[in-house]
Amino acid sequence: MRSDSPCRVPALALLEAQAAVGGRAFAWQLDCYATVFGGRLGACHGLDVPLVLGAPQARRMLGPEPSREARELSRRTRTAWLRFAVTGDPGRPAYRARDTTVQVLDRYDTLVQDPVRPARELWMGPGLKVLGLHSATA
Repeated sequence: MRSDSPCRVPALALLEAQAAVGGRAFAWQLDCYATVFGGRLGACHGLDVPLVLGAPQARRMLGPEPSREARELSRRTRTAWLRFAVTGDPGRPAYRARDTTVQVLDRYDTLVQDPVRPARELWMGPGLKVLGLHSATA
């Protein structure tokens, strides 16, 4: 809930706005937990950055010896970001107003239909404005 307001809600608003005008946007959710500080950070905001930068940077969030699964997740994340930078397609379906498919990244990558629906409905309900944007359903 604490990261919803500054992170998730603006991202959802931008996804919804892009989808509403027929643009392409891609959503993903990182469910891998940072292991530093006894795991208290959980799947924290910003963990994707060291995963994209690779093992040396990932050690800051995943400990001095990241697991094989974490190293593989880092490789898959870098591959998707590079593919997106080169082709404009990260290799997963685009987010659409009626197809809110999100790629969930963890030990295994899965495509999930609207994994944040409760948060989206709570925060993006009628009349709620985020960054001056209205949700596509409002």
